[in-house]
Amino acid sequence: FFFFFFFFKQKTAYEIMPSLVGSEMCIRDRYKDFQSFLEQQGIIPLLRKAVAKDRLLQPTTLQKKLIPLIQQDQKHILVKYEDQSGLKLGLYLSIVNLLVEKQETMLVVLSYSKERISELVDFFNNLIKFREDAIKIQAVFKPKELATDPFPNILIANPKVFLSLLKHEDLKSSITTLVMDQIDKQLLLGYEEDLRAAAREFGGKSEARVVITVKETEDAEESVQAIKREFMESALVIRFRQPVSSVEEKLIHYYHVCNADEKFLLLFALIKLNTIYGKTVIKAGSLNECYKIKIFLGRIGVTAQVFNSEMPINTQKSTLQSFNAAYFDYLVIQGTEKNLRVQNVRNIIFFSIAANYGEYSKVANYVTFQEGYIVTLLGADEEDKLERLQERQKAHLGGILFMELPVKKRILDTFAYRIRDAVRSVTPKTIKAEKARELKKVILKNKKLKSYFEEHPQEKEILSKELSKSKIDERRFISLRTLPDYLIPKESLLTNPVEMRIAEETKESLEIADRNPLPAFSNEGAEAVNYEELPITSGRKLWKLRHHRRIKKKPYVKNLNFVP
Repeated sequence: FFFFFFFFKQKTAYEIMPSLVGSEMCIRDRYKDFQSFLEQQGIIPLLRKAVAKDRLLQPTTLQKKLIPLIQQDQKHILVKYEDQSGLKLGLYLSIVNLLVEKQETMLVVLSYSKERISELVDFFNNLIKFREDAIKIQAVFKPKELATDPFPNILIANPKVFLSLLKHEDLKSSITTLVMDQIDKQLLLGYEEDLRAAAREFGGKSEARVVITVKETEDAEESVQAIKREFMESALVIRFRQPVSSVEEKLIHYYHVCNADEKFLLLFALIKLNTIYGKTVIKAGSLNECYKIKIFLGRIGVTAQVFNSEMPINTQKSTLQSFNAAYFDYLVIQGTEKNLRVQNVRNIIFFSIAANYGEYSKVANYVTFQEGYIVTLLGADEEDKLERLQERQKAHLGGILFMELPVKKRILDTFAYRIRDAVRSVTPKTIKAEKARELKKVILKNKKLKSYFEEHPQEKEILSKELSKSKIDERRFISLRTLPDYLIPKESLLTNPVEMRIAEETKESLEIADRNPLPAFSNEGAEAVNYEELPITSGRKLWKLRHHRRIKKKPYVKNLNFVP
């Protein structure tokens, strides 16, 4: 008989994902507590299996409150949430469970943009991949696209389309749950009248469960309460607030010393290697630098906009609304703006170091996620400014949070030749042309100038032609938009804590060891060496030997002055 014993070593979090850095190294594969919670709440095994891949350790405070309420058939709920509260999973997992388990007929989700609707469709597809036969999902962007035989189990649309769909009486009676997803953003994008009209058409005539989710903001509070009253007489309000007292204390603060071109190289690597992701604010030192960054990002295939305080107020508001609604992820600011209200920002990049700690702290508080990143890029001659920021931070927070960005330079060097031309091609002339192009777009779209252009159509035609000609030709930089496989490193851009610790231990051992570990050689006995008999190592002479050519040996020079 032969017995075979197999020993399996459980992988660490770092072995599973080498890119983990910082506090992420503490994550383990223990997620039984979360699975047990879902089982206790009656979530079916197939749905629990669908979320098991996320390896969530514990239910969030919001999920502990929300999931039981929906499973107990609580009719009307108003959820005031913060980022990373687990709202999306907690809300939709419990509602989909009711669709499958209790055979509720339809969930309708009202959202604010095509991007968000597509995100929700992907989320639901991942959630029901084990029960695709039982649940049908449809995103409707035009009323005529609605499938009616039968109706979908999950319908996602914006408020305007939903208002048109309410003409179907059968649809109205089939809805068992209506969710208004992030209603504050819907109001921001001008859907208030559509929501009010939908409330009049649907709110008082249905037994459906209504859930409103909103991020607590003073600006939207009054409008949200008004819409809530039209959809429901009363609602259970759930609040989720982070216990962290200071936004700045929960962030990771990095700095990196480099020259002007290396800043763009690092920005390229951080974005393309997905080291940073999500909505990011880039703070530049001047307006011209803002536009240089925007043009560069456009050349590498990343959409960005400049918040230009010199533009009309309505243009500034439009830029902010588009950024907050996630139409683009990168907003470049100069740092002198007033009343700059941004939402859902994950990262801040100081392309130029902040002038003082007040400016640094103000921009840092734009971050709304639990684990955001702030990266400060500075020149070698600006380290004294960094020291002043560190001193002020220590006095303000009781400690210095800055640490050097652990970038692997060998990875950056692989992209340097691709980036150099893209950066140097953004000249002052290019920047001036881009600023003029934006101004022409603003003039052509200005409602106050509409009547003027109707009276002077030739001027409008001239501006339109100039605008079309002034578009930057990005074709020569199209190769920067995607990285070929051979350039994508197998390791992460940032050195993880394990690698840093090994490097530190190696450095310490080298410092302890002798500076010259090789044995001390002397020229004692050099006279006795027969240099004519030493083997040939020259490549040329070896070739001559193989081809039977004549070899001339150089005479031996006695006094080599060989000193170790």
